[in-house]
Amino acid sequence: MTEPANDASKEPQPTRHPIWRFFRRTGPAAPVAIIATALPLLGAGAVAAFATHLAPWLADHGALGVMIFVIGFAVAGGFALVPTYANSILGGWTFKFPIGFPAVMIGLGGAALIGYLVSYRIIGHRVSRVIHEHPRWQVVRDALIGGSRLKVISIVTLIRLSPMLPFE
Repeated sequence: MTEPANDASKEPQPTRHPIWRFFRRTGPAAPVAIIATALPLLGAGAVAAFATHLAPWLADHGALGVMIFVIGFAVAGGFALVPTYANSILGGWTFKFPIGFPAVMIGLGGAALIGYLVSYRIIGHRVSRVIHEHPRWQVVRDALIGGSRLKVISIVTLIRLSPMLPFE
């Protein structure tokens, strides 16, 4: 004799809110974005608190101090521990323009490379796939970064010039 079918299995499953579906589809992208937005605020406070001790120490060590600064800038900026503007201020204050500017630019390039590699490793193409599934989002993406390299470089440059972004 067979058992009667369970009526509970025939009930429709409750649908999740679109936000939760988005977070599930993008994997760790959302938590990484939240951490990368909030953590630099604490890092800026730490740099401000220790700058009066850190700057003379770096300056006293000459070329080694510059190398330590560049590596520290790249690591702290690349892992979103400290905003790049705080590192830039520290480098300019410590080494002045002739040495500070090249050190900051090299550190900034290292931070960008580390940030890209870490985010690509953690997130991969998940966000791109989710954007591709939504036609409206795809239109916005294509308008911003679709097209020629010159257009993309121009838009990224304009965005980077804005003082209101957290990774400035």
